[in-house]
Amino acid sequence: MSRFIPKTTLLVLAAALTGILVGAAAKDAVFTKADVASAQKLLGLSFTDAELDSMMDDLASNLESYESLRGVRLANSVPPSLRFEPLPMGVTPPSRDDKLVTNPPVHREVPANFEELAFYSVRDLAELI
Repeated sequence: MSRFIPKTTLLVLAAALTGILVGAAAKDAVFTKADVASAQKLLGLSFTDAELDSMMDDLASNLESYESLRGVRLANSVPPSLRFEPLPMGVTPPSRDDKLVTNPPVHREVPANFEELAFYSVRDLAELI
């Protein structure tokens, strides 16, 4: 296995490890390298002892984060977030009545040297079709 551990792999491993500890209370949710080694077997991964040592703090932190997420209670009336709206509630964005204005194409003919097409804009390339 490479020396680089992708964050997604750590998250999956943390999720699997968290799944093992779901029944444990927060203060009893202590895990060992042996627990992580068992979780890596379930995921088909193989880490060295040094890699396991280096991820233990991150896994403990992830476990705390998962526990805090589980502590948030949402009523069934709260709809899922289907789109990101960065504006604060009650603020409406200014309306845009502007029409899309496009510039005329610069190049209207295929160049003698086809490699020049690599530097044409999408608008110019569309005109050539």
